[in-house]
Amino acid sequence: MEENTPATKPAEKAPASKPAEKAPATKPAEKAPATKPAEKPSLAQNNDSVIIFKVQIVASSNNIPTDSEVFQGVQNVESYTDNGMVKYTVGKTTDFDEIGKLKKEMAAKFPQAFIVAFKKGERMDISKALKEYRNYKNNRK
Repeated sequence: MEENTPATKPAEKAPASKPAEKAPATKPAEKAPATKPAEKPSLAQNNDSVIIFKVQIVASSNNIPTDSEVFQGVQNVESYTDNGMVKYTVGKTTDFDEIGKLKKEMAAKFPQAFIVAFKKGERMDISKALKEYRNYKNNRK
């Protein structure tokens, strides 16, 4: 019996040291987020002067769960509060043409859908947003 006891203790210590060795191995897994900045330049720049366009599909004085029947078949619904109303949007892009296509798609289910613009996380006047967008787009050519 004494022989089994010492044998089990070293066996327990060996696996305990292996996870400690694996923990540093997870640090290279942090390289996965390095691919995300390539996918998220507009979101990172959103804090600067980049304009983000979204499609507003519903506004309500009450909170509506995003898994509600109201949003059935619609993915990535987000909300924000403005003037005491909860406003629900879909899409998030710096490309006005792209958001225009999404607005047309959403109009089938949400005829009242329209495009909204955000800068530095704050909603902005769509006319000003379009003017800035067109100036930016023309200067890139």
